[in-house]
Amino acid sequence: MELPKINARLANPSSAVGTVPRVLVTDYGARPDSRDNAVVAVRMALDACRKEPGATLVFPKGRYDFWPDPCIRRVCHESNTHDLNPKTCAMVIEGFESLTVDGGGSLFVFHGQMQPFTVDRCRGIAIRNLRIDWDVPLTAQARVADADEHLLDLLINEESPYVIEDGQLVFVGEGWKSSWWGTIEFDPVRRIVAPQSGDECFGGTGTTRPQNSGAAWFVWRTDSNAFRRKAAC
Repeated sequence: MELPKINARLANPSSAVGTVPRVLVTDYGARPDSRDNAVVAVRMALDACRKEPGATLVFPKGRYDFWPDPCIRRVCHESNTHDLNPKTCAMVIEGFESLTVDGGGSLFVFHGQMQPFTVDRCRGIAIRNLRIDWDVPLTAQARVADADEHLLDLLINEESPYVIEDGQLVFVGEGWKSSWWGTIEFDPVRRIVAPQSGDECFGGTGTTRPQNSGAAWFVWRTDSNAFRRKAAC
């Protein structure tokens, strides 16, 4: 009698090519291009990799979505984000000796404030052949249409949703809201971040001005001294 497919997977969770065992996330419930939450399936596949030293975790090409629930949440003291804890960790690779994660050209899409990969107490880890993006970006983009000592006129990217609360610009995402607290100027001609332009913001209040394009203009009225300090940096 033929064993059910799931029993066959549990007995032999990998498909070997030569001497390198391969573990497919699709054998554990991940479905590319479905927008299903891949978190649990990937966690189960990683557990299977522990039984296969030197394994390659394989993602058949497609889009894989990762949602915060039921991610592992843990305190991680990492440079530049040590004060943002606990982290929501989509994929935790912990205590491995030699593991390759091969995305097969896939796109990994994350939802909300998440840390895609957490690698802890490991050696010999390779992550390759994948792209990472967010359904709603964690940073906003805008084009400066006009500026002087008292006004900053912004065309905010349509992928950067926002609201106006008490006259303040507040960006919103999946499960989070953030007031405008920092600005980095990008030079579109040289395609570099303008020197000394990071993490400084203007005070003031704002209004919106709708356009036929469907985007919205945001006019940010500033304290003139704040703008002069910014311009002099």
